[in-house]
Amino acid sequence: TTKLGKAGEKSHKTFFEKFFGGGALDVAKGLGLVTGIQALTKTVTSGMSSAINSFMEFEFEMASVKAKADTTELGFRDLEEAARKMGRTTFYSATQSAEALKVLVEMGLNAYEAIEALPKVLTLATTEAMNLADAADIALGSMRGMAMSTEDLDRIVDTIAYTAAKSASTVYSLGQALKVSGAAAHISGQSIEEVLAVLGGLSNQMIRSETAGFAVTQMIARLTRAASGMSGAVDETGSTIGMARQTIKSLNLELLTSEKVLKPLPQIFTDLKNKSASTLEVLRVFGVYTYKYALAAINASDTINKLNSELIDTDSLVRGAAQRMADMKLDTLKGDLTLAKNALIDFGIELGKIFSPIARVAVEAFTATIRGLKSTLDAV
Repeated sequence: TTKLGKAGEKSHKTFFEKFFGGGALDVAKGLGLVTGIQALTKTVTSGMSSAINSFMEFEFEMASVKAKADTTELGFRDLEEAARKMGRTTFYSATQSAEALKVLVEMGLNAYEAIEALPKVLTLATTEAMNLADAADIALGSMRGMAMSTEDLDRIVDTIAYTAAKSASTVYSLGQALKVSGAAAHISGQSIEEVLAVLGGLSNQMIRSETAGFAVTQMIARLTRAASGMSGAVDETGSTIGMARQTIKSLNLELLTSEKVLKPLPQIFTDLKNKSASTLEVLRVFGVYTYKYALAAINASDTINKLNSELIDTDSLVRGAAQRMADMKLDTLKGDLTLAKNALIDFGIELGKIFSPIARVAVEAFTATIRGLKSTLDAV
């Protein structure tokens, strides 16, 4: 044993003997007090470090939100509180919620639109444990494609979640399809419920995602052109639109409403089924590239109409569907553990807000010291 080690041991003993009397060190060791104090110190230190880390990650993400949102200090505080509230009540932590806010403002929402959209996006993500960026992309992509607003996001996420639950599709697949077909559907007068009903029916026929979106877009284009006054135009397959119009006339099929807009797609596919349209007739109406999708939609027309009726029924289980699915997942042991973990993160953020100024002063002082030492060495 070194002299220094012996001195330290003597000092250690002197400390305990001074406060507890002779032999106290052995008693303390026997009771595990020394080990307990060391463990407690380590736990407190680790907890402080974890709190600072939680705060650092949250602060950094919110700084990114602030930089992109171009909002007032009051607006930023509202954004921060929105992220922390979601962290306390959903599957996603405050830091993850801040990341979602960043995506939302990157997609063009202002601060208060992002705050309004955030819980809907998190709910949609929870239904299938999705990446938050994907959930935001689906919600806002569908909203913009159908020319809707953030006020319609409840309707959007509920109809998507319900359709996914009632068909052989997923939220992600339906979202990808809506991003492709939304604009064409909106311009032709289709509602989001009608489009999703068709997408759900197509998914049961193994036509999904972007392929289904392309199919709906092309079917709308063919039907719109066939219903127009164009008679001699030639499409990309070499077929004339006049041939399509003649076929529609021979089937005694009405494509337009009394307001001269395209009828709902579910109704058109049902009419084609009721008219017993042959494969050749469907080919003439929809063209060689699109007729196979139309045949699938006609075969699934009963499913499509049933789903459409459920989606447009304001008293049905569609309303609040996404939140119910999310609540079911939260009402599990994994959900309880996730909420507990998120509560600890939020507590860490609160502690970090208290100790962060002290930590920053210490870090800045350390940085200045290192720079000073380097300058001294450079001068030598």
